[in-house]
Parts: sequence; structure tokens; C-alpha cells
Amino acid sequence: MTRCHLLLAASAGLLFVQASAAQPTYKLGVKPDLSPHGVLRLEGGKVVRSEVQEDPGFRLQYHVMKDGKSLAVVEARTTSTLDLPAQGAGTYIVTLELFYPGYKTGTVQKGNFKAISNVLTCLAYTDAGGQLRYADVGSLRGSLFYGLSAGKLVPVPELPPPVK
Repeated sequence: MTRCHLLLAASAGLLFVQASAAQPTYKLGVKPDLSPHGVLRLEGGKVVRSEVQEDPGFRLQYHVMKDGKSLAVVEARTTSTLDLPAQGAGTYIVTLELFYPGYKTGTVQKGNFKAISNVLTCLAYTDAGGQLRYADVGSLRGSLFYGLSAGKLVPVPELPPPVK
């Protein structure tokens, strides 16, 4: 009788250990109908991002380019602001990118980064005091600032109204 009880206890113990060792499974893909997106805006000399909508939780990064060349890639998951690097006057482009995994064999990076935000185009210029300033090109209005001369913004005079 004790052998039967011992065998029953051992099998119940194995069943308990196997059930407790089970881990939840996560799907590593991004659903086709999921379209993550965020919004970037310029506040002072900092880029501020909104919360990412429909976020699958993969790596998130800022990609900063200056005059068409990649300048910096900065991790964005833990911070919602980015100080633009002071690299002098020029045109800076910032995008928010999300990593999309690709399931391939080999040792190379499996996946790629895709932009999930608006493209923030900033114009860096030096003011009269020699300080580096940033202007969001998307928010500049017609006659406020239009010309660029030697890395400095030049105000454009008001245009006369059109003749009818």
C-alpha cells in the first residue's frame, strides 16, 4: 500500500513542478493592423515626443541627421525629450524610429528600424549674440523668417498687398 501511495505522491509532485515551470508565451511579431505612431515637436532647443500610440514595446530611438548625414541615434524609450546636439548652424532632421524584428538565421541584426513619427525639420542658426538657436521649419510662417544668409536667419520685409 505504501508503494502505491508513494508512486501517487511522486507523480503528483512531478505534475506540480511541471505546471509551475510553465512560462507565458509572448508573440514577437507586430500585427499587420497595428500602426504605432508618435508626434515630435520642438520646444526651445529640445525635441519633445508624445506617447507612442499602439506601441508594441520594441526598441524606440531618435534618429538625428544634419544636412542629410546621420549625426546621432539616441535611445528614446526611457526619455521623452532630446537635446539637439550643438553641431553648428545647419538643417537638422529628427525622426522617431521603432525596431521591427525580422526572424532570419545568422549573426547579423535581425530586423530594421522604421520611422513612426512626423519628420521634424529644424533650422539651427546663430543669433546676433552668437547663441545657437533652433527654429522648426514646419512652423515658420510666410513673412516671419524666410532668407538664410551665412547661417543666420534674416527677416523678410513685409510685402505690399497685391494690386487688383
